[in-house]
Amino acid sequence: MALTEQQTDKLSIEQLLGGKAKKAYDDFINEFCENKRLALFDSFRNLSLTDTENLMEVKRMLFAVDALESDILTVIETGKLASITLNEQEVKH
Repeated sequence: MALTEQQTDKLSIEQLLGGKAKKAYDDFINEFCENKRLALFDSFRNLSLTDTENLMEVKRMLFAVDALESDILTVIETGKLASITLNEQEVKH
C-alpha cells in the first residue's frame, strides 16, 4: 500500500527528529543522565533514612531523569521506524 504525500512528509519529519535526537543523545544527553544518576545515588547514600523529604526529592529527580531519557529514546526509535518505512516504500517504487 502506497503512502500518501502527507504520510510521507510526517515520516520524513519523524526521521529527521529521530536523527537529531540520536546525535544529541550520543553527544551529551546519555552522559548527562549517567552522571546525574550517579550524583543522585551518592546523595541517596548520604541521606538519613529519617530524612523523608529529601529522599522523596531524590526520587523525584531520578524519575525526571529517567522520563527525559525514555522520551528521547522513544523519539530515536520512532525515527528509526520512520526510516525503515520510507526505505521500504522506495524499494516498492
